Amino acid sequence: MKKKIAVLFLTFILAVSMLGGCGTYSTNSSNDSTNNTSADDSQNSNTSSGDTQTDNSTGDADTTSSMDTINVSAGTALTLNQFVSQASNDYDALYLLMSSLVRYYDGTIENDAAKSYDISEDGLTYTFHLQDNLLYSDGTSVTAEDFRYAILKTIAPDSGASSLSYYLGIKGATAYNSAEGTKEEVAVTAVDEKTLEITLEKENKAFIKAISIYPVFPVREEFAESLGEEYGTSPETILCSGPYTLTEWTIDTSMTFEKNDSWWNAANEFPIKTVNILDIDSANTEVSMFENGELDIAASVDTNYLATLDGFIKSYEGSTEMFLWIKETGTSDEATAVLSNLNFRMALTYALDRSAISGAVSKGFIGTNRAVSANYPTATGKYVEQYTVDTAPVSGNIELAQQYLAAALSELGYSDVSELPAMTYMSFERDDMKLLGETITDIWKQSLGITSIQFVQYPIGTAIQNFYTGNYDMFMISLGCSVSADDIIKSFTSTGDYSFFSADWSTDITDMIADANNEEYDSDVYYQKIAAAEEALLNEYSFVPLYNQTFYYAIAEGVEGYVEPGAAFQFQFNHLTFTK
Repeated sequence: MKKKIAVLFLTFILAVSMLGGCGTYSTNSSNDSTNNTSADDSQNSNTSSGDTQTDNSTGDADTTSSMDTINVSAGTALTLNQFVSQASNDYDALYLLMSSLVRYYDGTIENDAAKSYDISEDGLTYTFHLQDNLLYSDGTSVTAEDFRYAILKTIAPDSGASSLSYYLGIKGATAYNSAEGTKEEVAVTAVDEKTLEITLEKENKAFIKAISIYPVFPVREEFAESLGEEYGTSPETILCSGPYTLTEWTIDTSMTFEKNDSWWNAANEFPIKTVNILDIDSANTEVSMFENGELDIAASVDTNYLATLDGFIKSYEGSTEMFLWIKETGTSDEATAVLSNLNFRMALTYALDRSAISGAVSKGFIGTNRAVSANYPTATGKYVEQYTVDTAPVSGNIELAQQYLAAALSELGYSDVSELPAMTYMSFERDDMKLLGETITDIWKQSLGITSIQFVQYPIGTAIQNFYTGNYDMFMISLGCSVSADDIIKSFTSTGDYSFFSADWSTDITDMIADANNEEYDSDVYYQKIAAAEEALLNEYSFVPLYNQTFYYAIAEGVEGYVEPGAAFQFQFNHLTFTK
């Protein structure tokens, strides 16, 4: 549990946003992509879309002006070992280097290593039929056993894989991961070299979507085990099975990918021959290189340079959100009594004009009062627009906040707000977090007269230590939703990733989410029930949404087919072309 939480905290530290999905971080300044867009209809049927596979042809380009190389400013991988990776930058690279059973692209699920798959009538067993010509970069065949090995290693008791939670629904997986069962009891079977069978504990209609966004990539056991901890640390210590091979890699500096003509669908996808990823620390340098033609795509543009690159900028809102967490068990008995009082937490929340606060910190921040990212789609629109909740408004309400505070003081036996105990609002040392924290505490001081909440900042290591030891009363962290609309809220159930945080809450939405998941996935009834659970969580007023982040990127003239997914992997160059 602590390991995952540290990752989430680091996501906010290193990326302004948290995967996130959840549980990964990005070293590139604002492109941690952890939310999801709509999937194809295959996830709602008993047979895969493989029998009617989408035509991935890109058509003929003008070869006289086509560019074979493209330069992109983005984060480089820290490791290419999927079994220990916790960074979204790693999975961005793995998307180009590896085949997965199914591949997520621009809101759809496409066949990749699996040319088709079948789902049993009870919805529990998935049978994947692999492509006939799957090869590693050394010319050897990719087999079903390679996927089986990778899945079992992902869910092993000592797993550090960020995708772990998405595979624990496999029959026997949770028991194996908790060392209460064996890997032989995990229902993943290589029926033959080209057939993989996976059986779930219970039906999960989002399973295909989950393994497309958080895939396990095939690994030959003998190769990986012979390398031990060196596996995935250099181009020589991985076997590529995807659209590209890795020819050069300097951590925190650059990566070079060369088109893999042996990939099974090389003739139809990923037309760019060479992709250079450049990790550029300076926003000014990045903009200068883009203006000089040294960069063709700037995957994340600092908001201070939007006017400079006007005409090349594109954007999207959402995928990650910033939250204020109010810990109901405080750092002292007196603080606990205050923070566990619902009226007091409502007073703090209703006092906040989240649009004004976020706008004051950055033009890229958009105030929100929802626990689902703004760009999470349904089949017909955006979830947050179609399914409303009754909770504190984004603009706040000072008059109601003052009424809630008066009620809290009366219930707590205080005659005046000056009698409130000292409480700590913790963040880490960064300028924008300083502005955000000081703005919020100043609002509480000016509108409610509360002066006992002290905003403190610590170096990263100290902040994480305080987080682990519970030495805070409030803190900020960002989360993202990806596979389903309940990704964030289910983390705060009695069995969720943050059950420790919500253990003292009066609200438990476990049964509400379970009831929603009994409905047809992505149906209107499903979303109505998710919205009811979201509303119940928000009205605990210990988990307070602050803002969604708007992500800005720049595209050079002549670049076509670039996808900034806001979900899954940043390097979705499946149909990218560049002409001059």
